[in-house]
Amino acid sequence: MTSFACWLIGATALVVLALKGGAAPFARPLFETAVAIALVVAAVGMGRRYRVPSLGWVALAFLPVAVIALVQVAALGWRHPWVAADTAVLGAATGAWSLDTEATWRVIAWTTALAGLGLILHSHFRGERALVLAKILVVSAAIHAALGIVLALCGADWPSVRSGFKVRSTFVYYNHAAAFWACCLPLAILIARRATNASRSSNDSDSGAPAVTGSRPTGWWFVVGIIALSVVLSASRGGILVATAINLPLAWRVLPRRRRAWWFTALCAGMALYLSVIGLREIGDKFTALVGPDGVTLSGRVTIWKASLPVIADASPLGSGGNTAEQVYWRTGDTSFSGRTVNHLHSDPLEWLLEFGWVGAAIIGGGLVALVWRLRPPRGSPADPVLYWGGVLGIAHLGLHCCGDFIWNREAIAIAAVILVVIACEGRTDHQQRPTVRTRWLRIALAATGIVLAVMCPRSWRYDIESSLAKEAGEFIQARKKSGLPTNGVVVDRLLACEPMTVTCAVAQARAALDLQERSAERSTRIDQARQALDRAARLAPANATAWVERVRLVTAELRFDRAHAPAHDELASAIDRILVWAPAWPYAQTQILDVIRRVGLGTLPRAHLETLIRRLLDLDQRQPAWFFTSAQQIIGRIELAERLSQRSDGQLARPELTRSGLWWLAQKGTAEQWWWCYQQTLPKWLVLDPPRAVLLPVIGPRATMRIAVTADEARAQSEQLQAAGLPVPDDLSTFLRASGSPWSAWAEAIDLSDAATRGRLSRELSADLYRGWVRAWSDRINAADRAASGDTTILRRDTDPELVSALLQRGVARTAAERERLTHLLQARARPEWITLGSGCIWTWIWVEADRLTISSGERWVGLVLDGTWKGWVRGDVIIDGQPSGLHRIAILAPP
Repeated sequence: MTSFACWLIGATALVVLALKGGAAPFARPLFETAVAIALVVAAVGMGRRYRVPSLGWVALAFLPVAVIALVQVAALGWRHPWVAADTAVLGAATGAWSLDTEATWRVIAWTTALAGLGLILHSHFRGERALVLAKILVVSAAIHAALGIVLALCGADWPSVRSGFKVRSTFVYYNHAAAFWACCLPLAILIARRATNASRSSNDSDSGAPAVTGSRPTGWWFVVGIIALSVVLSASRGGILVATAINLPLAWRVLPRRRRAWWFTALCAGMALYLSVIGLREIGDKFTALVGPDGVTLSGRVTIWKASLPVIADASPLGSGGNTAEQVYWRTGDTSFSGRTVNHLHSDPLEWLLEFGWVGAAIIGGGLVALVWRLRPPRGSPADPVLYWGGVLGIAHLGLHCCGDFIWNREAIAIAAVILVVIACEGRTDHQQRPTVRTRWLRIALAATGIVLAVMCPRSWRYDIESSLAKEAGEFIQARKKSGLPTNGVVVDRLLACEPMTVTCAVAQARAALDLQERSAERSTRIDQARQALDRAARLAPANATAWVERVRLVTAELRFDRAHAPAHDELASAIDRILVWAPAWPYAQTQILDVIRRVGLGTLPRAHLETLIRRLLDLDQRQPAWFFTSAQQIIGRIELAERLSQRSDGQLARPELTRSGLWWLAQKGTAEQWWWCYQQTLPKWLVLDPPRAVLLPVIGPRATMRIAVTADEARAQSEQLQAAGLPVPDDLSTFLRASGSPWSAWAEAIDLSDAATRGRLSRELSADLYRGWVRAWSDRINAADRAASGDTTILRRDTDPELVSALLQRGVARTAAERERLTHLLQARARPEWITLGSGCIWTWIWVEADRLTISSGERWVGLVLDGTWKGWVRGDVIIDGQPSGLHRIAILAPP
């Protein structure tokens, strides 16, 4: 019976591994159910007497977590200090500490399942069976790694379209795959080393006895190679670094003592050669990405940790509740990951500190320290060094890797960790030396754990069913919205018909009802459905940010029918206030708040509340729509808004994203100094302004120069196109390709077609877009180049320099009356202001001045004025320039896009 229980658990563990390592729906409740059944079966079928296993580690590892989580969900009449304001607004009573009790119950159920797994495995896999368990784990990891390599070659977009080049097998997140393989690698190396020693002993024996079972080393070293290669190809920086730190010393120990240094050097050289041959540019780029413009960022992890520390310090001694890290991180107001959800802190110890508080973290840490002490090396040598050191080193890998990632949240890795602890415990001491006792208390422990877990399994199944239904309905609604279709459907009807037990399902139900009411004739019914769902969410988790956002949508829908409804005004103001507390930087929440202002109007909320709301939104580094700044000006005034947009921090923009979205408003309403400084800060790094001419964008004037904003790849593509068309590559373009910098080219120079050298130069310039502000097809450009070289004046366009046209008329280059008429028309057209757009926000024209006064109207925005190649400064409105001689004048207006 015990063997059946172990086979049941083993088969279910493989299913969990196949289901995206446990990330797929229903993987966790499936394993919990299998463990509950196995516990009861093992309790019934276990013999009457057995040798005492060292089961104390099960309590040390899992009991502290379960106890803290139980305290957080117990209805003791207390609540987290953060939710006091929420419950006061909603009028909902909650007697539990956790911010989301159902999410914390999942932690309790999963911890109980892992404890039951440890009890069963440690009771059955003892002695030689422990070695069999170790081999099963290593072979499973090797097969899984080989499958990952095959999937990476044949189906790179499965199971996720992200990071297709990385080997990750059935895991969605490649760091999880690397952690799973790397924790099995020390055990694989030691088993392969034992097989090698056994094979040598058999070959050296003169007795002719058969080799020891499993002594063939080739297969085991192949397993080691597959696992090690998959860790490298996973591109997991944490997995590679920790695996290298743990396994390189181990490799040194297992190499032959004779000429060990030579063997070690040859091994490292061979690995380096192989990896350089297959090419690992993407993996190398990931390591360079650890350092960003602001120093060591660890690909954003440092940003997450810095943002979460103040919230952790304020989370109270008992934390926010198990499995609530995603909900709490929104409270930080961090804007570094806008558009993406930070569902974990990428550091398990930091996440435990947030969810369980310093009291819970201290208790959990004490249990882990006690567990490590129990796994310390025994006096002398372990009973089985392969099992002991393989298990200990695998656990050490997970312990180090989890400091920079959320390793323990993946089900397959947690299962592997329990197996490694069982293996290490069995390898530490000889089970034959343990006394034989009756199994009554062990069977009671197995049965009790199984019954407790069986009671919690329906809750876990319901949680996953509702989460899956909410996700499916949400994706369906989004797809229908994008297609402009009504959001009703079978999956939406199923969602609205269920009685939600989780806040996720309740919020999804409210969102679906509110989407339906926009196009439904039964609007009042749908609104009532949404309110009932949100009332349910308030009882489950009163401090949920998504529920507050949907409440804003609900009140907005109600106010569209009755704008004078005073309680709705108060509810709306309170809901917005709670959103700005729980998710101040969440883009979706901001969108809904701005939608309230746009739909309902500024008069809906009290002015004092509106001022607070606008100032909080301006404190965030988030892009805002154009109409927002006009509304903000009406509420807080032009001067304060301009000061907030141009606020500095350490010589740079305090909120660059916000300033970029409001730069157009600053150009119209701010001062020239504010706008000019802000625009300088928003320019690309490569664009260097050249005072005192102080060009905002390239100054177009006589003998002025223009900087071409192209990257090395774009320039290389242009060069290839020119060569393919049989045209010469300009010298500046060649220089740019050699130096990987931005080229400079001459603009608006007086062109003289009287000599062949000038015609040849014009021909070359017409050959590439690099030198022109207008685009022409390749065939037209080649034709124009040939005609320019022959002196044909019909190629001259309306953007041709009027001085050139005038010179052509004076020199009599035009051979026919038609050509003279055409050139005259081109010259006369310059007397009318006809702005030519050159790109990058710069326009220019020629204007004919009859008197000595020139009047220019630049509109409401600040623009740069260049007159005849001379910088005149930043102007706004109507500008009168005296003392200008009659004739043609070239005007360039430089305006931000």
